[in-house]
Amino acid sequence: MIILWIALLALGIWLLIKSGVFVVRAISKISYVLGISEFVTSFVLMAFATTLPELAVGVSAALSGDSTLALGNMIGANIVHMTLVLGLVAIFGKGITLDKKGSAFLSQSKWIDVTLIALPVLLLLDGRLSRIDGGILLGAFVLHFVYLFFMRSSHRYKPQAYTNHIAGDDKVFELKKIEQKKTQRQKALFELLKALGIFIVAAGALLGSSLLIVSMSKNIAFAYFIPEILIGIFIIGIGTSLPELSFGLRSVREGIAQSSIGNLLGAALLNATWVIGVVALINPIEVVHYDLFLLGALFMVAYVFLAVFFIKTRNSIDIIEGFFLVFLYVIFLVVQILSSLVRGQ
Repeated sequence: MIILWIALLALGIWLLIKSGVFVVRAISKISYVLGISEFVTSFVLMAFATTLPELAVGVSAALSGDSTLALGNMIGANIVHMTLVLGLVAIFGKGITLDKKGSAFLSQSKWIDVTLIALPVLLLLDGRLSRIDGGILLGAFVLHFVYLFFMRSSHRYKPQAYTNHIAGDDKVFELKKIEQKKTQRQKALFELLKALGIFIVAAGALLGSSLLIVSMSKNIAFAYFIPEILIGIFIIGIGTSLPELSFGLRSVREGIAQSSIGNLLGAALLNATWVIGVVALINPIEVVHYDLFLLGALFMVAYVFLAVFFIKTRNSIDIIEGFFLVFLYVIFLVVQILSSLVRGQ
């Protein structure tokens, strides 16, 4: 059985790497056609795609009557996003710099994003996340994304390159030029639909491979009787973050490393609002190991705040900050392991 698990794990890793190539290229193409930043596209589109493993794990756990696993997954995944993944992308990319659109977008939303990521922690201070709390999280998620789509000029669809700006008579804008512009718009639409199709297929393969990796990791973890919240924080938290890591490293190779920052921030926000909100609506979350939860939650909020602070300081993250973020993740691992040993787990 162990040999089969290892073989399936290797297959999952191979699919993860291959699908990541096509996802990044599709994101880049969609951003180009729409005339918006890769950062913004990744914050919205890629974040939704890469949080599907967390949603799948959460819904499955909730339906089986154990939502604690989803809570640990959310904490672990967000810590991995803001430290290990972001740090590795900064290291391999020799630093990440936001463009003007990405910087403007982050300036408008940074502290709102941090607050929303911390919101489930505040609601869980009493040890329980009720269906009402889940509704609050989903409401906050919906309001935030409505705000992003309709109130932020920094990431709206700006079709200047494909709009027919007619401001005179036919002597200036001849019929032939109008037809040429129509052809350009049709070509742009075809390219957009093609890129979206590639993105959907590649993202599906990316998610499928990550779920396969998570499943094999869970089999091993449960065999050694590891507490479920620790399985969520470590095994599943890292496993469901593999799409973000694959996407980030591939973005570096394709020269659009800033896409990874948008993806990671968007994924962290979705994990804390959309995913946990849905889980709580299905089955309210009861914190069993409150000390483990509180320790992980404090690390998550602190690391998210620090990562956003690093990014916003100079609209970039350099290599030194990348190494520091990876080091912070190591500290988190050591503290969690020592805490488990003290508790006798």
